[in-house]
Order: sequence, then structure tokens, then C-alpha cells
Amino acid sequence: MESPASLLLKCHMDLVPLTQRVESAKAREKELEEELGEMNLRIKVKEEELVETEEIQIEQKEKCESLQESCEEKPELRVLQHWASSEKREEHPLFPPSLSFPPLRIITSLTPPSLPPFLPPLLPPPLLRSLPFFPSTQD
Repeated sequence: MESPASLLLKCHMDLVPLTQRVESAKAREKELEEELGEMNLRIKVKEEELVETEEIQIEQKEKCESLQESCEEKPELRVLQHWASSEKREEHPLFPPSLSFPPLRIITSLTPPSLPPFLPPLLPPPLLRSLPFFPSTQD
């Protein structure tokens, strides 16, 4: 039979590795908690960036829709402008009544608004009659 002192020493020797394991487990737990805190902080930052990105996307979508609406209105405006300019041409003394222009082709693609529609050159009637494509009124 073993003496109580030897049993106590044996128990103490068994407890030392267990105590070391507990201490290392506590240290590891603390490290993991710090890591988790850093990860949560990164997630929060990413969520804020995502919200900002979504807001920017919404703004860009609204701008795109408003530009698209304005582009859809432009062909209607061009038709009205052509109609108004054709009325002015009919009243203009330089253009004889027999002179007709081809119908305006409406371009529905996105073209810069600075490009004017095609207009014939403003030449006096005698010069126009001398051109080969101008129909003669004397025939």
C-alpha cells in the first residue's frame, strides 16, 4: 500500500498537466474571442460599404432612367420641330411650292443633341434650277 504522501504527490503530478491544459485552453479561448471581434468589425465595415455601394447603384439607376426618359422624348420633339420647320419652309420665298423634301427619318438611336437635322442648302432659285437634280419648272 502506498503512503498518503506518495498518493498526494502522484495526484499533484497528474494535476500539473491538466492545469497547464486548462491555462492553454483559456489563452486559446481569449485569442479566438479577439479574432472573432476583429472578424465582426470587418463584417460591419463590409456591410457599411455594401450599403454605400447599393445607394450609389440606386442613384446611378435613377440617373439612367431619367436619361432614358429624356431620350424617349427627343424623337417626339424632333417630329414636332420638323413639322414646324416644314411649315416655315412652305412660307419661305426662296423655296418654290413645287420643291419637296424627302420625309425626315426619325433616328431612335442615341445621337448627340448638338447634331442638327439635315437641311438643304439655302441657294437662290436660279442657282437651284441650274443644278442637275433640281426639277425644271419650264417643262
